[in-house]
Amino acid sequence: MKIKMFNKNIFEKLWWLGVLGLFGTFYEKLKIFEFFYLFFLLLGIPLIFDFFKNPVFFNFHLLYQISLHTIGQLLVSLRYMFRFQKPENYKQSTEFSLPFKGFWFVENGGVTKDTSHSWEVINQRYAYDFVIKDNHGKTYRNNGKKLEDYYAYEKPIMAPADGVIVQIRDDVPDSAKIGKIDWKSKDFRGNFVIIQHSKNEYSFLAHLKQGSVKVKVGDKVKRGQIIGLCGNSGHSTEPHLHFHVQDRPNFFFSMGLPIRFTNFISKTLNMEDKKFIKSGYINKGMQVKNLE
Repeated sequence: MKIKMFNKNIFEKLWWLGVLGLFGTFYEKLKIFEFFYLFFLLLGIPLIFDFFKNPVFFNFHLLYQISLHTIGQLLVSLRYMFRFQKPENYKQSTEFSLPFKGFWFVENGGVTKDTSHSWEVINQRYAYDFVIKDNHGKTYRNNGKKLEDYYAYEKPIMAPADGVIVQIRDDVPDSAKIGKIDWKSKDFRGNFVIIQHSKNEYSFLAHLKQGSVKVKVGDKVKRGQIIGLCGNSGHSTEPHLHFHVQDRPNFFFSMGLPIRFTNFISKTLNMEDKKFIKSGYINKGMQVKNLE
């Protein structure tokens, strides 16, 4: 037998009975009516319902990360007095290459507020999401219901410059829920690699395939060296690469940096207008690849 859940809307309809408590306040003989004030508490019941329905509540790993990220970004803002790096005044010390082979599509990201991946999220202000698209603008073959259908899935991801591995994660399962966030994931970043390239430049590459990370902390890597495979781990709705450069090794307590890429080719989807760029920024809507 199916049991019908109690409708939370009934609480929203009964709160007004709290007004009857006024009779107990103004008339001594009706003092007992003050208990009606408790009905005002019913206004908060729907909020409690919504809170417990939110899948985030049941994932303590995620709650911890969200809290840490919120605190970290506040501290970063205070550290820099809300004066964050801008493309016009940031002087990078590393020459960065695109972290893959072949043409990839910039699905999200840029160095302006309009093109930004997440402008208000300080460490991801200048982040990018890369996918691979075919001539029809699709990121998958067949019906796109399997991870293997996606062109980007299991493609090699490479170090964007020489550096040292400072942090990795390789144990987060790839989500098979295409088009949906895996709220049960124990790390919203999924599997990732962080590489130190200079004193204050660290690249962050995320959502890698579980078990595919080919480096360990302390390893020295060369530009173009394969560090893992593209996957769908963490908070990812389809296989893609998340990439950004930050000023510190800790993801939660860092600031995103606007970096130029070097020696790459840019073109418009389905067009043959290839353009060689010696050094420049990339923005969403571009198809880009390293000069080989």
